[in-house]
Amino acid sequence: MKPSSKHFDKIDVTSRLINMVLDMSIKNQINLLKQLDKSNFEGTRKHTRKPYVFVVDCDTDDMFFQEYIRDISGGGIFLRSEQPFSVGQEIKMTFQLPSHDQVFNILGKVVRSCKDGVGIQFIRHVALDENLLQMEARAASNG
Repeated sequence: MKPSSKHFDKIDVTSRLINMVLDMSIKNQINLLKQLDKSNFEGTRKHTRKPYVFVVDCDTDDMFFQEYIRDISGGGIFLRSEQPFSVGQEIKMTFQLPSHDQVFNILGKVVRSCKDGVGIQFIRHVALDENLLQMEARAASNG
């Protein structure tokens, strides 16, 4: 498949990328990995993530538990957890930002799962806008 092809099939693209990486030296593979890690695919997120660590109450169909939020944005959170989750699983979350009185009751769905935890996208629109998160970040750095 030539890069100038008008139609890119997902399997063909993935196969070509894998072959290109396998043909690279280990040094070039490491450099590519560092570049991808560094960029973290910037520009693909609608909301800026802010690092926070605070408790969140979680409720799924079959269990209730507490975990810690690692970071948060207007579109979702990363939840540190050793619980097994499935992509697409819905989680009801209740939390309060440390410097605010408002309690957030949010429904989210798991969009990514890894050994450190899960990425959860908010399903319903939430009043967690960028201004609120910036104020929270300033309060956390001052206190």
